[in-house]
Amino acid sequence: MSLQESGMNIKKILLLLFAASFMFSSCDLLSPSSHIEKEYIVRTEAPSAYAIRIRNPGKETCLSGLSLNGRGFFASDAEVLEEVLSSSGTQTGAFEIKLFDYIKNNRYHFIPASSKEWAHSPALFFNSIGFGFCDDTAMIYCRLASAAGFDVRVWELTGHVVPEININGRWKMLDPDLGIYYFNPHEEITGVEELSLHPEYITKPVHPSIVPPHAVYSSRIADYYVSSRDNRVTVRNYKPSSTKVFKLMVPPHGQIEFPGVFHQPFITMNGELAPSYANLKVTVPVGWTGIVNNPLVLHALRGTGSVRINEKYFVIGSAELQLYLDDREGHDYIYDFEIIESHSNISVIYLINGMRFKLKGVNVVKIEAPVDNLAVDACELPPENRIYR
Repeated sequence: MSLQESGMNIKKILLLLFAASFMFSSCDLLSPSSHIEKEYIVRTEAPSAYAIRIRNPGKETCLSGLSLNGRGFFASDAEVLEEVLSSSGTQTGAFEIKLFDYIKNNRYHFIPASSKEWAHSPALFFNSIGFGFCDDTAMIYCRLASAAGFDVRVWELTGHVVPEININGRWKMLDPDLGIYYFNPHEEITGVEELSLHPEYITKPVHPSIVPPHAVYSSRIADYYVSSRDNRVTVRNYKPSSTKVFKLMVPPHGQIEFPGVFHQPFITMNGELAPSYANLKVTVPVGWTGIVNNPLVLHALRGTGSVRINEKYFVIGSAELQLYLDDREGHDYIYDFEIIESHSNISVIYLINGMRFKLKGVNVVKIEAPVDNLAVDACELPPENRIYR
């Protein structure tokens, strides 16, 4: 199978990405000539015990690009697609399989951070969240495939949700949540309606990608498709989300540390605790006040002072503030907040996807910023702040 057979070659997709890059820009950018891209090599003796630290001795307050070991924070859904296309997770170049593999390998199945629409932004999901249910995964798949120019749809089955993509007039179901897709006797990837008529393609796999016996080949999974009276295509907006351009504020004499666990726990939409996550911490120096834009999911604020969030005032570090931040069902995404008073350093703690941002013995950190005097090194974390304990 090839990208040509998938009805979309790489050149066409890249043209779409170029056009999409204008759609996603919703905040002012510094001119390209004012950006300086610099690469740093950072060595760690024990990767699990360290974090990358970026210190800002200058006057500018914005990083417009940041990556660790080839994994960057996405500025838009278009950049997610670029990474999908450049990924080498499969032997085939077919877009639908590349996308399936990418999603499967960069998230895990757990109760979502929120049921709100913002949680289905691919850029925010892969930058910051990294976990969710089958419906979240299906929406992410369909939004990215739609952005690449494919017809897509989401099926709500009895007990499961899956995406479908149309390739040359044939609907194909690839399920990143369960990590499986099925073949018919012609070795073609099947769709939902085909599986509803032929459940044996599940229980007696023609071309198993996982060695049977396995739960994905069980009669329980087949029943999701066979009970077709309850199965329906949902009508949703699969168009790319209007993700804001990634800008991470690092005020003068402030710093960034990542990845680590700087606040516990992370509470999901129904009150359960996420079993695995990571944080990025921005330290805002004492006395600094102003607006902080949030390119990632805001997890916690620590220090002494006060903030305004969505026209509400909170004492930093208070239980009331943390309850508000944890209640992601009770309000929309927090795009920014204002530090009103600052009587100590303020720690702004964001959720980041721990499956994408990991340290190695030798790390490559790339930064795009208006200055080139940032100090980048590794700092040892106390045991309670380490991800892999």
